Amino acid sequence: MGRCTCGTLLPPATTLLGISFFFFFFFFFFCPIFNWRFRGHLDRINCIKLYGDRVFTASDDMSVIMWDLSKREIVRKFAGHTAQVQCLQVKGSKLVTGSLDNTLKIWDIETGRCLKTLFGHVEGVWCLAFDSLRIISGAHDRSLKVLDNNTAFELTKTEKK
Repeated sequence: MGRCTCGTLLPPATTLLGISFFFFFFFFFFCPIFNWRFRGHLDRINCIKLYGDRVFTASDDMSVIMWDLSKREIVRKFAGHTAQVQCLQVKGSKLVTGSLDNTLKIWDIETGRCLKTLFGHVEGVWCLAFDSLRIISGAHDRSLKVLDNNTAFELTKTEKK
């Protein structure tokens, strides 16, 4: 049998048991994509971002892992949050993470070093976005913060009403 491709034709099978056995045997032994198991987190994964040949995962174990897809291994682990990491975004050599510890962290993806920790939310950070000028974060306290990317100075803040 060859590699898995879209539209692979199934051999004739007359029983449900035959079909089940075929799927198990074929997909788990001959289809390499189903055999990719990335192990490294100790708890649930909350967010996944694909960045070139790297994958970044955020977890309830309070860490972010950068994976190499071609080698199928951990490249770097980013640890420093004190609660679950809910969101992340990657651009250039920067990684920004948001956590239920009410903070955002800016990381250098080449060294794994935390460059800056940003405070200000009253409750956990659930979403974020950033570009070369600003970092925008949304939190459980229903606030949205817009921060200057270079100085971390708060440019705009929305409050719950």
